[in-house]
Amino acid sequence: MRLAWLHPDCLNAGWLEPNDHAVYVFDDQQIDADGWGIKRILFVYETLLELPVEIHRGPTVEILATLARSCEGIVTVDSPDPWLRGRIAELRQLASVEVKPSPVFVELDGAVPRNHTGDLKRFSRYWAKAERKLLA
Repeated sequence: MRLAWLHPDCLNAGWLEPNDHAVYVFDDQQIDADGWGIKRILFVYETLLELPVEIHRGPTVEILATLARSCEGIVTVDSPDPWLRGRIAELRQLASVEVKPSPVFVELDGAVPRNHTGDLKRFSRYWAKAERKLLA
């Protein structure tokens, strides 16, 4: 059995295997660092209630390292978030960690030029580009 770590950048069960033990950790350090509000916390919590996942609160690395002792290793999904990447690096020092590539939500037509990536920082601008592909 693998310990499957769900985090804010992978709030779905589509990548889990049948015998995975899925876990999500609400880490106060991450919540404070990212400035989460109550609405975001509630959104994540309500999303998790729809998934086969065990929910914890506390230091992410400590909790996952403890749970991983009874598993074959930890599996998670990659993230561009520096905080999450830091936790993955810490976990790799304590356990076997497999990082799966992030699933692509939608393939946008054409490449987004490097100097125009700011155009997709706002969800409404991203959605204007993505909805044509998704709703076609």
